[in-house]
Amino acid sequence: MGVHRVAEGTPRGPLTPEEDKAFGDATLIFVGAILSVIGDKLVDAYLHIRNGKELWDALDAKLGAADVGGELYAMERFNDYKMRHEFSVENIMGSLDVEEKARAKDKHTGGTEGRSAANMVRKNAHKSKGKNKWVSQTTNFKKKGKTKFLVVKSGVDDMNVGTIFESRDATFFEDIFPMRDMHGMSSWESDLIHETPMLSSESDDESSDSDEDDNEAPTRSKRQRIAKSFGNDFIVYLVDDTPTTISEALASPDADYWKEAVQSEMDSILANGTWELTERPYGCKTVGCKWVFKKKLRADGTIEKYKARLVAKGYTQKEGEDFFDTYSPLARLTTIRVLLSLAASHGLLVHQMDVKTAFLNGELDEKIYMEQPDGFLLQGQERKVCKLKKSLYGLKQAPKQWHEKFERTLTSVGFVVNEADKCVYYRHGGGEGVVLCLYVDDILIFGTSLKVIEEVKTFLSQCFEMKDLGEADVILNIKLLRDENNGITLVQSHYVEKVLRIFGYADCKSSLTPYDPSVLLRKNEKATRDQLRYSQIIGSLMYLACTTRPDISFTVCKLSRFVANPGDDHWHALERVMRYLKGTMSYGIHYTGYPRGLEGYSDSNWISDAKMKATSGYVFTLGGGAVSWKSCKQRVNYGSRTHNIRYSYYRSGMAS
Repeated sequence: MGVHRVAEGTPRGPLTPEEDKAFGDATLIFVGAILSVIGDKLVDAYLHIRNGKELWDALDAKLGAADVGGELYAMERFNDYKMRHEFSVENIMGSLDVEEKARAKDKHTGGTEGRSAANMVRKNAHKSKGKNKWVSQTTNFKKKGKTKFLVVKSGVDDMNVGTIFESRDATFFEDIFPMRDMHGMSSWESDLIHETPMLSSESDDESSDSDEDDNEAPTRSKRQRIAKSFGNDFIVYLVDDTPTTISEALASPDADYWKEAVQSEMDSILANGTWELTERPYGCKTVGCKWVFKKKLRADGTIEKYKARLVAKGYTQKEGEDFFDTYSPLARLTTIRVLLSLAASHGLLVHQMDVKTAFLNGELDEKIYMEQPDGFLLQGQERKVCKLKKSLYGLKQAPKQWHEKFERTLTSVGFVVNEADKCVYYRHGGGEGVVLCLYVDDILIFGTSLKVIEEVKTFLSQCFEMKDLGEADVILNIKLLRDENNGITLVQSHYVEKVLRIFGYADCKSSLTPYDPSVLLRKNEKATRDQLRYSQIIGSLMYLACTTRPDISFTVCKLSRFVANPGDDHWHALERVMRYLKGTMSYGIHYTGYPRGLEGYSDSNWISDAKMKATSGYVFTLGGGAVSWKSCKQRVNYGSRTHNIRYSYYRSGMAS
């Protein structure tokens, strides 16, 4: 009956002494019953709440309690009830349990193992300076093993307040108290400090003594420290000053150049109508984006321009939802060499154009929403997202959409797609002809006259944002040199010089040949010698062997078989290749135009060793220079005897 009176509130009108005493007793019984049920650990935290009507109204509004004559409430539902400061009873019980255990640990260890969670709660109201996205308290101060966390503040979507999780990777900041800046926490912490007996029992002297102990300098080891060397890799990282974020770019010494590059990229995006701002649809998962910066270098190594690209984080796309097909053809290096050889043979003019923001021209078939880029958030519209109308760098389908757009544009004016290479387009008529070769966003234009080339340039400039580079000079980091007789030479002396300088062979002695045929390389059975650096050199030489240096193709192919476990013999052979390149940096492929016919040569070495496989190679020449070559290990292992047997059997079959 007393509980009924509390639930009805304070009676109106004057009360007799008996009624006033009865109501006070009922309120006391009601508050005491709640505190006794929720646990002893919450008594100190809620002892100051002496109004039973306030507690009952809150419980009735939250749980819909009607039958107050029965159980006061369901305990399992009360665990989720948030009474003060948006913290549930379960959360506060866990927090107080953390403090109690932390104080017990400090008392046991004498306070020598660092600050505890209790110290954090007590001091953060005075020394808090840090701000973290989420704050947690824990009783485990060791780095090894699992640690349990109670989340009391969160700025992460998938990390809710009041959840408890375990982690093996935890970092504890002993000098940062981020809980002070939490909205609504300061009063709760002050209540705990001044009202709970557990914390109020500590005197101010103890608090000041603890502050003095925290300010003492930690003991340091007297062992002699030895300077560490990070090797050449660390020096390379120091030299590379390319920024990784827009904030780094604007704070770098080249901030003016990077700012101009970023603004140019955004102007191209907005002028192209790449996206439109819209409200985020319900349940839609957006794709992130980031800025990528790059210094474009000339053939001699000097800076040509500063480039900035806004790249979508396409790795978050899901196949079947955000994209479907992603394939896109790419012009082969063999095709480019054949076209240059034909240009030397027939006296064709070779010009070059570059497509600015090529991938922005592709039209999307899927609905993709992207976050607004850093540095360009519109005020008052920060919550809106970008609905992509055209493709963007980084999207899975961006290369495919750009190639389809370029192909539709050219075929609409009479160009024909080459059957052997889908990135080659040609058109001829009236005694004039023109050929286009597309490599991502670089276009080589081969024409019989300057007039037909200018017509193609004008048409492309009307369809896309183009940059006219004039006569072709550098394509894919390959220099194109033309002589008086219309001959074309492909060289990469600047690339060879760069590789020798990076790997420390710039001052080495030269060698006459790239490989010693008397050396038999086998699988290394001993300890590995600098496998990472070995693989880096092989990767650099592979690009060189595939573009303009067929003379090192066999050697690089041979040495690449031992990348997993190189030994001393393999390193000696690799250093011989580097010394050979030192003396032949100016070597390249020269197309004179004669003979105009295609010639091919093929050979292989027959090895009798059962542990080794033979090597096959071929080379095709056109216009006096090599256009296609390859050196590779044979798939079938058989020696000269097996070959002779098969050859004899073939001859006997023909004779019969």
